[in-house]
Parts: sequence; C-alpha cells; structure tokens
Amino acid sequence: MTLLNFLTKTIGIDIGSKNLRIIHERKLVFNQPSQVSITRKTGKVSGFGHQIIKTDQVIKPINSVIASFEAFEILLKKAIQKAFEESRFPPRSYRMYLSIPMNATEVEQRAYRDSAEHSFGKEVFIIHQPCSAAIAMDILLHKKDFILMDFGASKLEITVFSESIPISSSSIRIGTWKLKQVLKNFIFRNYESIASSEELNTILEAMSNPNSIFKTDYKEVSSHELIEALNPYFLMIEDQILETIERVGSHKRFDKIITNGIYFTGGGSKLDWMLKRFTQNLSTDFEVSTTPFLDNINGIDKIIQNPGLYKRYLMV
Repeated sequence: MTLLNFLTKTIGIDIGSKNLRIIHERKLVFNQPSQVSITRKTGKVSGFGHQIIKTDQVIKPINSVIASFEAFEILLKKAIQKAFEESRFPPRSYRMYLSIPMNATEVEQRAYRDSAEHSFGKEVFIIHQPCSAAIAMDILLHKKDFILMDFGASKLEITVFSESIPISSSSIRIGTWKLKQVLKNFIFRNYESIASSEELNTILEAMSNPNSIFKTDYKEVSSHELIEALNPYFLMIEDQILETIERVGSHKRFDKIITNGIYFTGGGSKLDWMLKRFTQNLSTDFEVSTTPFLDNINGIDKIIQNPGLYKRYLMV
C-alpha cells in the first residue's frame, strides 16, 4: 500500500439544504445544519453547523442548489476537518461520493465538484439524490418502475424511474421552509402575532385535522384558515407533479410505473396529511420511507460498500 493510499479516506457526503451529512466506515461522522456565520467587519468565518454566531451574518449556502459557492466550500472544508479532527500536514486526501439534486445544472455540478476537489478530494464521484435515496429504500433495483418524491426543507423533487433509470424529473422550490414562512406571514398579517419556529412545526404536524385550533400569543387560529393560506402553493406542487408524470404518459412501462406507485423521502414526508393532498388527483398509492431524513446518506453508504453494482449511476 502506498503512502498516498494510506492517507486517503473514503467518505460519503449528502449535500442537504437543511443538514450536511458525512459518512465514513458506515458511521455518520458529521450531521449538522448547512450554515456558516461570517463576521461582518472582517469577513472571516466565525462558526459553522451548530456553532454559528447568530449575531454575525449567517449564510445558508444550499437552497435546493448552491446559493453561495464560497460559503459552501467553506462549510464542506470545515465539516471534514471537524469530522476527522484534521490538523495534519500534508493533509489527508479523500475519495468522495457526493449526492446532489437531480436538476442541478452543469455549472452547479461543476461547482459541487470543484468544492470537493478544493477540500482535498483526490477522487470525486457524484450521484443524483433520487438515485441514492432509491438505493437506500431498496427500490431502485427491485421495484425498477416507480415515482420518487423527495420532499425536503427547500424543495420537492419529483423523479420518475423506469427499469431503474430516471426518465422524467423536475423540482419545485417549495419545501417545508417556504410553507412555514407562508404560515408565519399569514398569522402576523391577520392576527398581529409572531409564531415561533417551534410553534410553526407543531402547527404543520397538527393540521391533518381541519377543525384544529391553534393558539399563538393568546390568539386562536383555525387549521382551516391556515390550509386556505397554503392552497395556492399546494396547487403549484400538484401541477408540477402531474406535469412531470404526464411527460412520460406514452412510455411503454407507464402502467407499471403507476401500479408500483409513489415513494416519499425527505423530512417533509413526515407530514402524511400533506402527502395525501399532493397525490389526491393521482390514481396510485404512496409509501413513505422509514428513514426519510437519512435516505440519501444511507444510499451513499451502500454505494461505497459496492461501487461496482452502482457504477452506471456514478458521474466521475
């Protein structure tokens, strides 16, 4: 074994809008918020992940795709250093497996790769998030024909698979962050009350009952009112889902795809009542992953264990 190989670690990285996750030797070694804080006067990094300085400028570098190239590279380097407590020279090199959004542009893909290489990535392999999630859910090579929806913090990504290959995909930048912001604005404008993040999480989870009443600053807000406020966004999401599926309506395996149904992953898929709303106009069933927050990183872990099996999904 050469010294260079000895100094090389194989790691998997899930680039999420909410959390950045790193896996090594089947262990999750980093799982913290995708954010960095910058001192306003000096422009220097003052924190990242859980250790940000809230009074400084806080940047979330991933919003569905890379929103800030520089901040993302800083976050990735800091996360790797934190995960492995790196202080060596020469620095260790890494064989990296990254999952990125299906609808990332060529420019964005290049930015992900450049950031990985600048973070001592000796070899960089990229896989699309719907594929890594489907691998973790054990449906990519077994179901083969299905629809996967990744409902996360910043987006809903819809991917139609046939014979284990994506044949139609799209993304709409409406996730749980946006829906909570809509509710917060509605409550403020109509009740002059500011709902906390914890209150908004509770409200979203409890809105399955249209007769529910919520209290914020001693003011009562009905679930029915809040659902009405979200309806325009639901209609946009439903239209995006239908459009993505309709593109392949003439596909030879379309009936098989619909029969096998829809699979949900991502943190937002815990909101069962919302998933029913998204799919109410589709004549097919849906299932929800048992580990929706971790599907992408778990899929990467499976790829690392057997890269030959998933070679066709890796972009070198």
